Amino acid sequence: MKVGQITYCGNNYGSVLQCYATQTELKKRDLDCVLITRSESGLGHIFQALEFRLNRTWKFLRYPKYRGVFQECLQAVQPKVSTEGLQEDAVTAINEFVQNNICRERHSWRRMKKLARSREFAFFLSGSDQIWSANWFITNRIWFLRFSPREKRVAWMPSFGGRELAEYNRPAYAKYISQYAHLSVREEAGKEIIEELLNISVPALADPVFLLTADQWRDIALGQPRQKPYIMMFFIDQPSAVAMKQASLLQEKTDCEILYFAYKHHNEKGVFTTGGPEQFLYLIDRAQAVLTDSFHACAFSAILDTPFYAFSRSGSSGAKQMSRVKNLLDTLAMPERYVDTEDACSSEISAMPQQVHKAVNEMRNRILHYLDTVLQDYQGKET
Repeated sequence: MKVGQITYCGNNYGSVLQCYATQTELKKRDLDCVLITRSESGLGHIFQALEFRLNRTWKFLRYPKYRGVFQECLQAVQPKVSTEGLQEDAVTAINEFVQNNICRERHSWRRMKKLARSREFAFFLSGSDQIWSANWFITNRIWFLRFSPREKRVAWMPSFGGRELAEYNRPAYAKYISQYAHLSVREEAGKEIIEELLNISVPALADPVFLLTADQWRDIALGQPRQKPYIMMFFIDQPSAVAMKQASLLQEKTDCEILYFAYKHHNEKGVFTTGGPEQFLYLIDRAQAVLTDSFHACAFSAILDTPFYAFSRSGSSGAKQMSRVKNLLDTLAMPERYVDTEDACSSEISAMPQQVHKAVNEMRNRILHYLDTVLQDYQGKET
């Protein structure tokens, strides 16, 4: 049985590894899961660009009071030339991992519709990651599986990336989400959004990276032992003053090396290294502690039993991005690991609480139960 996967997968450790985890779990069940990306040429490419422009123009005209927000959204996705941020060799390593480990197919929209209506694909998964962005204003039909018949649409823990759905997204989201055969979301905030939007209850499940055990992740981790114990700094945005103080306190107390990974920042004080998803996992697993503003760095620290501390992002969308981190910490019953003031910083590395292992297993089992329910439905239809 073939399963189509629609999700982000590239230039980001978390998106690539959640995609890998999904394909790995489905492969264990003798399912051929493939990541599908849209690729147009000729007139199809022209129509795709026209669709984007029309969608953008309609939103500007329909919701004039949000034009400033829309402009910020567009500026946020513009390529930026900078020596900071995710480094080019890290991007190369991530892309190599995708090429070697992710099963992919590229199709035009027309071809996707034809395949979806055939018996070749049993169903399609949309998610995880923030494909249903609460604030991004141009609705991309592929993230809602609009090429597929309703009965083949499965929401695979998609994230809204925020606590409230923007007014300008409510009409389309209400229509599109209501037309799924199976629904799930990634955070409690997303569960509340759908309940308020559609008056239905859906399961809030963990990110797909929790599908695999610590040992399964260690099987693909690669790296060289470092000469000194280290504290890993993994920050997508510029580390805040609070994060820098926490790092300084821990270094003074433990004499650990401060190690930055993949993302460069102008105020970093320590050594820098980079690599692909394999090295990302290796370094988290062997760190004395992880300091981060990344959801997936928190998730893998929990899975691999590495002490970690989360900090707010310094970018303009930082507060919205951190809702999923706080939700994860609440699920793990360790909200105190979110450090938001300098007074909350500690000079001690606290071991992971005993309940974390149990919570991680419970999250995995809930995802597996949802997957079992989906598979029972479609296996029944096959027979």
